[in-house]
Amino acid sequence: MTGTTSLPAKPMFAGCANAYLLAEDDPADAELVQEMLRQTFGAQCVIDCVDRFERIQRALERDTFKALILDLNLPDRSGIGNVSELSRKYPQLPIVVLTGDDNLDLAIHSLQKGAQDYLSKNQVTPDLLSRSLRYAEERKRIEGELKHALEDTALRNSQLESMARHDFLTSLPNRAYFQSSAVKTLMRAARVKKYVGLLYFDLNGFKKINDSYGHVAGDELLRKVAARFKN
Repeated sequence: MTGTTSLPAKPMFAGCANAYLLAEDDPADAELVQEMLRQTFGAQCVIDCVDRFERIQRALERDTFKALILDLNLPDRSGIGNVSELSRKYPQLPIVVLTGDDNLDLAIHSLQKGAQDYLSKNQVTPDLLSRSLRYAEERKRIEGELKHALEDTALRNSQLESMARHDFLTSLPNRAYFQSSAVKTLMRAARVKKYVGLLYFDLNGFKKINDSYGHVAGDELLRKVAARFKN
């Protein structure tokens, strides 16, 4: 029995600083957009043109592009869903929608779903297209920085909240957590007319551990007791 192994496609535009992906199924429109890009960026610009949605994903898996110029109406798949899926799968990729529909609601919807700009084929010019692409790249960069900053802030806030409500040594809920939780639990029990049980316990002779073996040994004992409770 013989078999074949499929090798990953080699990048076509490796090392090219100005590589753009154009998704357009109309040959005349595709040639017009490519000519606009050549007028603006000259010989430094290369364009990979695809005419199907599935080929967009193949190209993006093979190469890295500065931006995607996307026609919303492709033969195998059309609509805003294309923007949503591409934006989700390739969060670093700037997307400029270029379509024949001048619908303002469609433009707003495209931006809400992840596109960085929306252009009409009836009004696009070389200068407008190039400016849109540059702005799209800048917007995507800023979006990434803001998202990273928000994630960092949320993480720090979560960590601070956890530190304020948990013991740093054992990671068990601390007195502040208990007081907050107890109030909520008692109020909930009062609403449904039920009792609340509280189990309280202490470690007898724990002070002797610290006095005899030092605080390092005492801390280790607390950690082991906490681990048993967690289990």
